[in-house]
This record gives sequence, C-alpha cells and structure tokens, in this order.
Amino acid sequence: DGQLWFGGFNGLNSFYPEQLASNEAPPQVYLTSIEQNGVEIKLDRAFERATKMHLGWKANAFEFEYVAMNFTKPVKNQYQFYLDGYDKRWYDAGAKRFGRYSNLPGGSYTLRIRGSNNDGVWCSPEQEVKLAVDVGSPPWRTWPAYLGYVLLGLAAMLGFIKWRLPASDTPVSYPQL
Repeated sequence: DGQLWFGGFNGLNSFYPEQLASNEAPPQVYLTSIEQNGVEIKLDRAFERATKMHLGWKANAFEFEYVAMNFTKPVKNQYQFYLDGYDKRWYDAGAKRFGRYSNLPGGSYTLRIRGSNNDGVWCSPEQEVKLAVDVGSPPWRTWPAYLGYVLLGLAAMLGFIKWRLPASDTPVSYPQL
C-alpha cells in the first residue's frame, strides 16, 4: 500500500511518503546586532524593532547580524541582503548570518535582509528587515560648503576683473582710425 517500514534499535518506524509535507511557512527575519569596529551601536530602540540609524562621515562602516525564525533544520536557512542605493543586486550570504559594509559615501540607504526556511520558502517583503541608514557627508561636501565655493569663485572672478580693468581716474585713450 506504499507504507515504508524502517527497523532500528528501539523498534520499527513507518510512514507514507505522500503524507510528508514540506515546510511552507516563510520565516520572519530579525536584526540581532549592529556594530562598528566591534562596538555595539546604540539605537533608539531594540535591534529587532529598529527602523533607522545614523552614521557619521568618519564612521561610515558597520557590521550586522540577523536570524530567520525557522527552527526546523535551521542550518538549512538561507539569507540575502541588499543595501538599497548602494548595491546593484542582492548579496547571497548562504547560511551566514552576518554582513558588513564599509567606506559608504554620504547619503541615505535602506538595508534589506531576507531569509528562507529549510525548504527554500523565502519570506515576503513585509517580513524582511528594513533599516534606513543615513551616512553623514564630510563637511566639505555639504550645501554650506558648496555655497562657500560659489561665493569664493565669484569673489575671485570679480577680483580678477577689477585687477584687469584700468582705474577710473586714469584717462582711457582709444586708437584713432
């Protein structure tokens, strides 16, 4: 009738293979740690509930750890992460539960992390980790600095024009035709 029987030290086990079900439940993914150079970053709330973080222009790197809440063969869980605004495609981390970004230019990004269960069912976009990451720009690349550059350029041009034009009390002589 299709029932399989297996004998072992403690007796017999039997089952019908067509009754075996795959794990169709997608896992919820959580952020478990965020660090800079081995020091935990302090956020306004717990890591699993964090929605944003700010990094200074000198400290523009961070490491992170995450987990998918699937306890059926968790060694088979798979992970991917993506820094929206920086990466061109998802990074396939396999079974690794950590990632790192360094030397990020100033700007706004969104870290997205997704995971799959032991049967390869990926979490939905609503179950992904989404963390807004704001990296500060260096002082010389901010709008006040750019405004200063423009004003300095205008002052240099005006100074050059003033230097090249004759003084107003000096008579100007034009050649006769």
